[in-house]
Amino acid sequence: MFFRTGCVCVCAGQAGIAQAQFNIGVAFDKGKVVQPSAETAVHWYGLASKQDLAEAQVGQHRAYASVCSRSNDRSIFISPISHRDASRMPHPPLVQCNLGVCHEAGKGGMVPNMSLAVSLYRISADQGRNACACCNLGMCFLKGVEVAKDSVEGALWIGRAATLGNLEAQLAMALMHIKGLGLPIDHEQAISWLRQAASQGHATAMTALGLCYQGGIGVLQDMEQAVTLYLDAAGPGPPYL
Repeated sequence: MFFRTGCVCVCAGQAGIAQAQFNIGVAFDKGKVVQPSAETAVHWYGLASKQDLAEAQVGQHRAYASVCSRSNDRSIFISPISHRDASRMPHPPLVQCNLGVCHEAGKGGMVPNMSLAVSLYRISADQGRNACACCNLGMCFLKGVEVAKDSVEGALWIGRAATLGNLEAQLAMALMHIKGLGLPIDHEQAISWLRQAASQGHATAMTALGLCYQGGIGVLQDMEQAVTLYLDAAGPGPPYL
């Protein structure tokens, strides 16, 4: 059974399936069925990391630290606690953000640590191009999580994320414009953000846009359009009898 599962996993890994690549990395990392090898684990974790699998990036980070710790060149070893070695890996802002996500949710074997998660979001967001980090940091400011509550600062970071194409941030910008939270009330701008997210298949944005059409908020009231959006958000259901 182990042999068969291992063969399937390797074939899937070679085919580029991120979860399979991650599983192979775990096998070599933990010595499950195969001889443990941190170097080989780094390779397989790295392949999955390129497909933005957060757990794989955490695994790659930890296995990389293990490899560095055995190196004669102690200058390249960075403590896993500081996570500064993430900057040595491909796409460091993405790695730092995903490390933050894993610390926030307790994924990838990480102990939940919201304070460290916020620090990682800030490090990643400060580098300018990671939409997820900007959005998550902005949400922390909106809610006052491990930072002083500041809706204006939150709107600034969420706005950056929305401009970079983050769908959750685009939805948040719309809702903030509707409520006047950290931003001036501007229904037309809210509709613009909702349309951007809805056009890319974001179900909650479709529903919110449908509510705007139903209530005539920022658009002319149009119940037919509202129903169309609700149906699109609901997705394909059972065939009608």
